[in-house]
Amino acid sequence: MADQTHSTIRRSSSDCCGGGRNVGPRPTDATAAEATGMAQVRLPQPVWVALTRAPKAGDVLHVGSAASVQFLIPITVRVIRVIPWSTYEGYLWLDVYVLDRADYAVVRREIWVRTAGLRLRMSR
Repeated sequence: MADQTHSTIRRSSSDCCGGGRNVGPRPTDATAAEATGMAQVRLPQPVWVALTRAPKAGDVLHVGSAASVQFLIPITVRVIRVIPWSTYEGYLWLDVYVLDRADYAVVRREIWVRTAGLRLRMSR
């Protein structure tokens, strides 16, 4: 037994993944909605416009690579406050909550961004 390596140890299907039960395929969202009697609700797509003023508390912003090279994968944030730290003209520090797809705050961050690269969400 002591000579066995990880490559020689075999597990049966009952050791993991549902105890060997045949659970079948996962239902699609449409199937799950039909089974529960609930219709799928599609939220309207947000409209993003260029920010023409200084951001203020409560604004929901799209922060992408136009705002800073660190955001090659864009994020959506809700502004808590503009941090009054001195910086280059056209840039500012923001204290924000990063939002998930359902608009729940996931993490609080301080970000340094170019004002001209921020986009404001107009609807949701």
